[in-house]
Amino acid sequence: MERQRTPADTNKDSATAHSVTHKLVIPIEIEGVMSDSVTVKRLKVRHRLEIQKSKIEEADKEARLISAATGLSPSDVSELDMADYLAIQEIIEGFFSARAKT
Repeated sequence: MERQRTPADTNKDSATAHSVTHKLVIPIEIEGVMSDSVTVKRLKVRHRLEIQKSKIEEADKEARLISAATGLSPSDVSELDMADYLAIQEIIEGFFSARAKT
């Protein structure tokens, strides 16, 4: 039986990965097709800067960051179950916490 990944596992794995696939707790319809997973990719500084400079509410900025990392449209992001939304946030935070080893 396969062990479920915990948030700590996700952060450890995402620290050096270029992308992480998150299995959705609740599948969503993306472009007319039911999807049970989302790939979260590492972001660049420009993504963060573009979003921070935009004139949108703070809550919407986080959703836009998730949109940039996953390729989901903002409307698709709004359809995510909160458990999935929070798990994707943790994956992104894991990318940010990666440190170069010298």
